[in-house]
Amino acid sequence: MATIITITYTDGAAVSTRINMRALCMAEEHAIREHWGSMNESPVRLNLYAAYASLRLAGKVDEPFDVWLDRVDAMDVEAGADANPTASPNGPTSPLGA
Repeated sequence: MATIITITYTDGAAVSTRINMRALCMAEEHAIREHWGSMNESPVRLNLYAAYASLRLAGKVDEPFDVWLDRVDAMDVEAGADANPTASPNGPTSPLGA
């Protein structure tokens, strides 16, 4: 089972991504570097960064995190999801568990 995060952008477009361990590690490393605290202290930012890292690893995002974040309207975290993410039919991406 994996975590699927669905990001809805300000233009109404939505993308779902499966959080893999690489994206989760990237989120953790970034949180430590930026002094965000633990998952318990900053769950929204860590989940958003994991989704960003997953999309970046899949080649679906190439802009810096803060620029990307300005386009995000909403986030839905589906922990323990068993389904494939709708936006990444061509291979694995990265989902973060909540």
